[in-house]
Amino acid sequence: MADLTNSEPYYDQISHAARPQTQYVSTTGSAVTGSFAGLVAITDSKFYAITSPVTGMGNIASVTEANAVTIPAGTYLAGDVSSFRIHSGVVLAIGD
Repeated sequence: MADLTNSEPYYDQISHAARPQTQYVSTTGSAVTGSFAGLVAITDSKFYAITSPVTGMGNIASVTEANAVTIPAGTYLAGDVSSFRIHSGVVLAIGD
């Protein structure tokens, strides 16, 4: 069986070198803006807001932390994102 961890598609999705606009976010105080191809929850995470043209992506966020959906660690939210803000957790925003 092939080892896919060093394959080009995996490297391209996760690597900062392949996606130079990638940001590691653990600060909850303000929105992060940019052009992102998706978000990876490094730890269980809750979002205050997500701005995306992807139908339903913004629905997982809430200005009230208790109402925000908990995204389990390791989840990849695929789709264009122009800004987001977290209540809690650590998120890797994949540069577009």
